[in-house]
Amino acid sequence: MRLWIVNLACAAMLAQGPDPKRAEAAFSNARRLENAGKQNEAISGFSEAIQFAPDFAAAYRHRARLRMGLGQNQEALPDLNAALRLQPDDAEAYHLRGELLLRGNEPAQAIKDFDQALRLKRERYDIYGSRALAQSALGRHREALDDYSHAIRLRLDRPELYLSRGLVNLKLEHFVEAVDDFSRAVEYQPDLAAGYLERGFAKGQMGDFSGAILDFDRVLQLNPKSARALGLRTGGCRLYRRPRGRSGKPGPVSEQGFVVDSTERIRKGARRS
Repeated sequence: MRLWIVNLACAAMLAQGPDPKRAEAAFSNARRLENAGKQNEAISGFSEAIQFAPDFAAAYRHRARLRMGLGQNQEALPDLNAALRLQPDDAEAYHLRGELLLRGNEPAQAIKDFDQALRLKRERYDIYGSRALAQSALGRHREALDDYSHAIRLRLDRPELYLSRGLVNLKLEHFVEAVDDFSRAVEYQPDLAAGYLERGFAKGQMGDFSGAILDFDRVLQLNPKSARALGLRTGGCRLYRRPRGRSGKPGPVSEQGFVVDSTERIRKGARRS
């Protein structure tokens, strides 16, 4: 019944034709609801604004952002397409659509949107961060490092950027650089458990087992249920890489990077890299 009433009201609005003043009023009210955290009510408000003004690009973009926040990705994509059709120089709409494509496991297409967004807004550190994530998803870790570094130059105080760059350095086995990145992350956010966890892991790869254990202890202070920290700490930080191939080089690094065996002792003469 309620849906029928809403559809009837929408039909009545359309019959009246565009009404820019009422569209602006509906948009302003929706923004207040959005800022108050009332997402569903705000979506209805932006929909009302669009009904009064079908060419209201900002209303489509704001509605898409809220829908993405609610996991309504299929509904968000047409909104972003509409926003960009109406306003082709909307950097934020390109950024959001890139994020949506990245969620849909389309990193190559996402990078195209991030590129366009950066052509319009060169100083947006968060767009560089998003593009770095897409580059890393494609295995372009050096390009990801460049993007994270650019983002950090724009915003030196963002712990998530140091954490993300550190993870890429781990994949490249740049352990010294990784430790430095994780250290900067926890400097800016002292309760960042992930920063201590990954720093401890990197220290273990460098042979600094006592330093690694101190970091794992800090993780367990912040999050006593951290299974990975417990495993690493219980294993006495006996870390080793994936088995080497015939070439003598380490095998490809898994998503987890390295493994820990808390029961197997390292045999005398075994490789420790």
